[in-house]
Amino acid sequence: MTQEDFTHYIDLQGRVDANNIVNVMPRGLPLQVKQVYVKGGDIVNKGQLLLRLDDALMLQGIEGLNTQLAYYKNLYARYKNLWDQGIGAEVQVIQAKNNVDAAMRSKLRQQRNHGKQHLFMLLSAALPMSWILKPEKRLRG
Repeated sequence: MTQEDFTHYIDLQGRVDANNIVNVMPRGLPLQVKQVYVKGGDIVNKGQLLLRLDDALMLQGIEGLNTQLAYYKNLYARYKNLWDQGIGAEVQVIQAKNNVDAAMRSKLRQQRNHGKQHLFMLLSAALPMSWILKPEKRLRG
């Protein structure tokens, strides 16, 4: 008896089911993918950066809220100054203060969302070959 290498191939058909499926999308933020840091087939670790989203709209929104907040603060200061002099209605001061508080909450919420432009892997795994759908190029009109 002689020793030889034994090579044999079998063609099979079948289906592969994933143990873990993770949908990658920002919560409540309709943003486009700006940069992808991994590709299909890569083995990624938990906490690894996958992609970065375009944050231009978020930054514009924060700037708009800054302007709105400055306006509401100015209006509140004016109403309060008049009220302290015995001019005007208390309801105007209260409403102006509520507008300032609401604008502050909106700005804080937008700033928290701005921190979500980077998406990280939730678990260690191999990425499927077609793990991300690239956004369509849109014509500006």
